[in-house]
Amino acid sequence: MKSKIFIASKGRAGNSNIIAELEISNIEYYLFIEPSEVELYTFNYPNAKIINIKKDDNGLPYVRNFMLKYALENNIEIYWNLDDDVKLYKVINGRCIHATVEILFEAEKFFINDNTIAQAGLEYRQFAWSANSDYKINSYCDCVVAIKTNLCKGLTFDEKSLLKLDRDFSIQVIKSGFKTCKINKYAFSSPENGSNKGGLHEIYKSGIEKENVKYMVEKWGDKICLPIVKENGRNDVKIMWNEINSTQISLF
Repeated sequence: MKSKIFIASKGRAGNSNIIAELEISNIEYYLFIEPSEVELYTFNYPNAKIINIKKDDNGLPYVRNFMLKYALENNIEIYWNLDDDVKLYKVINGRCIHATVEILFEAEKFFINDNTIAQAGLEYRQFAWSANSDYKINSYCDCVVAIKTNLCKGLTFDEKSLLKLDRDFSIQVIKSGFKTCKINKYAFSSPENGSNKGGLHEIYKSGIEKENVKYMVEKWGDKICLPIVKENGRNDVKIMWNEINSTQISLF
C-alpha cells in the first residue's frame, strides 16, 4: 500500500517551499490546481502530476472533496493532504528538527495497519516537542493530514466550515465510528492564518471567522464546540476532544 502526496495550491506557483522540495525529490506528488493557473504551475513544477480541478474560486472544501473523489476513482487507498505553506519536523530528544517529506512515510507506522483509524495528522511544532506520548487517538488533524479513502467514503468536507473544515472532518470521522490519530513524534509549522499571500489570504481578510465559529457551534453543539476569542482578537472555536472521547454516543 503506497500512499500519495496531494497538495491543493492557489496563487503560490514558484512560492511554496514544500512544493519546491518535492519537485527536486524522487517522490511522486500531485498538485490540484484551478484551471486559470494550470499552465503556470505546469511550467514551474514539471515533475508534478497536475490535476485540473475544473473550477476557479470555488473554495477549499470543494478542492478537498475533489481530492477525495479523485483518490476513490483512482484506487488510491491513502493520501497525504498537505497545505502548500507548511514546514515539516521530526521530534528528537525534545527538539523539533527540520525534516523532509520522507517523514510522512515514517509516520504511517502509527496508523497504516489499524483499520479503525480513518484519518491521521501531524502535531503542531509548538506542541510536539513537549508531548508526553507518541500519538493521541481522536483529536484534531490539521494541515498535514492522511486520509484512508475507503474508510472516509461517504464523508464530505463541509462547504460551510470553510476555515475549520479539517477539524469538522475529524469530528465527522469520529461520529462515523472510526478514529483519528494525531502523531506527536512528527510535526509541522505554518504561517499565521491569512498572513501570507495566496491560499485563503483573501478569505481571512473578509472577516468571516466569527461566522464560521457560530456555524460550528450550531452544527455540533456547545458541548463539543466552544466559541473563544484569542489574545490577538481572532474569533476561534475550541473543540472539546476529551468530551467526544468520553461521552461520544450521547454527544452525537
